[in-house]
Amino acid sequence: MLLTTALVLSGPLSVFADTSSDISAANAARESAQNSLNSASSKLSELENEKTALMSYLAELNASVTDLSEQLTDLNGQIEDKRFEIDREKASIVRAQNAEAAQYDDMSTRIRYMYENSSTLLESLLKVGSISDFLNRTEEIRQIQNYDREALKNYTETRQSIEQKKADLEEDMAELETLLTETEVKKGEMEALIAETDQKIAAYTANISAEEMEVSELQAEIDKQMGIIANLEAKAAEEEEARRKAEEEAAKAEQLAKEAELNAQAQEKAEANKKEEDTTVDKDAGSKAESPTTSMTLLGNFRLTAYCDCAKCCGPWAGGHTASGTKPKAGRTVAMNDIPFGTRLYINGVIYTVEDRGTPYGHVDIFMDSHSACYVFGDQRADVFIVN
Repeated sequence: MLLTTALVLSGPLSVFADTSSDISAANAARESAQNSLNSASSKLSELENEKTALMSYLAELNASVTDLSEQLTDLNGQIEDKRFEIDREKASIVRAQNAEAAQYDDMSTRIRYMYENSSTLLESLLKVGSISDFLNRTEEIRQIQNYDREALKNYTETRQSIEQKKADLEEDMAELETLLTETEVKKGEMEALIAETDQKIAAYTANISAEEMEVSELQAEIDKQMGIIANLEAKAAEEEEARRKAEEEAAKAEQLAKEAELNAQAQEKAEANKKEEDTTVDKDAGSKAESPTTSMTLLGNFRLTAYCDCAKCCGPWAGGHTASGTKPKAGRTVAMNDIPFGTRLYINGVIYTVEDRGTPYGHVDIFMDSHSACYVFGDQRADVFIVN
């Protein structure tokens, strides 16, 4: 019997152990995937933060390039203005040079004329009628000479002033062109930084996409393991229920085996006692026994109590069937452990049948119709015989 019980229990317990091992493995896989997911999520967050910082930096670079472009536009405008002014001054210089040359030519012509015609001029001076006319004539010649010298001087100074202004403009032009070159170089550097930053952002975008894919795959793995765990837990619950039922069946089988053993012992005892002198009980008039004379064997002086099918006596089994599966009946049903169901007991002139459990061997619990009848019966002792 013990071997049978062990065989009944070993199967479900082994399966339950395997399922528990599978659940532990699934939980370990889920925890590993969760740790990897946490790491990937952290890395993804770092990449996104770095990408955001690069995007801000790129925006600043673009703003700087825009400013530099505006500066270049302004510088080009200033350079064009300077070129226009230089061209204008060049034209003024040409005009001044022409005027200077013309004045120089006129003056040279007059001087040459005066030099070539000096005798004629002297004669004309000597022919004047008075000293006053002579002085006036002399003053006119001097004024002409002074005018020529002053005009030549003015034209020369004007030309020099224009040339200086042209030189200043050309210097400003050189400075503007230098600034333009520097600005263009700076703009080129900014554009190179923009291109480099664009490449970095593209790399971060690719890394972010890869991390997002890994996060998605890890989450899918976690969901998969959670589903496996749920199925395994449901399977474990079913296996636990099977194990519980197996234990109940084993316990029931053990109890049946024990009862069978008790029946065999009682049968052996009855056969042994049968060799002794039989006891004959004569019944009085009105006796409840089935026949006037019955072959019986004394079991001993047992304790007697009573019970009914109320909740006080039977608890959750109130109103139900006996342990043997029969419906209890007053005057027939008694309860006692360690004796086979169906055994007939002779007690105080009445033959009862063992149909229930609940009291140990040596204590007979007699079924009554009501709890008040049980109360009246109380707690007694009497000789109990087994009817052969």
